[in-house]
Amino acid sequence: MAITIGDLANETGVKTRTIRFYEEKGLLPRPRRSESGYRLYSEQDIKLLRLIRSARSLGLSIRDVGALLATAEHNSCGSFQGQAARLIVDKLEQVEASIREMEALKEDVSMAMKNLSDEAEGCETGILECTDCRCLGDP
Repeated sequence: MAITIGDLANETGVKTRTIRFYEEKGLLPRPRRSESGYRLYSEQDIKLLRLIRSARSLGLSIRDVGALLATAEHNSCGSFQGQAARLIVDKLEQVEASIREMEALKEDVSMAMKNLSDEAEGCETGILECTDCRCLGDP
């Protein structure tokens, strides 16, 4: 069975431009070509692209996906699952750190908003000359 890039995109939900990008990055092998020059893909390519899409949807980097695919190509499911678990645990730690950073930013933005809604008590100086300006947070 051989399908075109458009059919591969429809089958996997991955845009043709993204498929070409994955080929360029070495995640997908260069496809064989029809006599008229069209890219032709196999059932194996569909499975591979679905695996790439799943890994990318978890936020794994291109480099991590490449390492994962190398394991998938040469090792058993157990080895693959072990490596996938390590990558996913690392990604979860990154996500949790990002959430903490965003929560801290949310608090800072909320405080700045509160300060802006408070009346400036008799402050008549220019912003840059003000010694007790609370417009964007603590002085």
